[in-house]
Amino acid sequence: MRSHLALNLLRRSGWSEEWQPDVAPFVRTLEACGFEVNPRAREFLSRFGGLRVDFVRANGREDSFWTTGDEPHNVMRYGERWVEEAMGESVCYCGGCRTSPVLLFVAGSGRCAVTVLDEISDYESVDDALETILTG
Repeated sequence: MRSHLALNLLRRSGWSEEWQPDVAPFVRTLEACGFEVNPRAREFLSRFGGLRVDFVRANGREDSFWTTGDEPHNVMRYGERWVEEAMGESVCYCGGCRTSPVLLFVAGSGRCAVTVLDEISDYESVDDALETILTG
């Protein structure tokens, strides 16, 4: 991550470079909800799974980004499909914000999509996508 703010927010939530959650429960939940968990999504969950990152948006509103993978039922399968169409490849839901309609999807290539309602932003890496969510 390039942003000190994003790194500080992650560290404040308990994350460190040594963070190594057990991804099996996240993968089981995602697969039970019909998501195909690609290797890059597993990699994301092994780096950031289980985190709740609290932050304040630019408008002053408090929010939190959850990377647990434990509530994919909030993401309708049609949502994943339109993201796949826009990106031209398969994606897996990996997290979202609690008080705003922001969702993170990770593609098999490692590219990421951040959706806000019906808008999509494409990022080359997980770090870039997370940085935008937390500091954007």
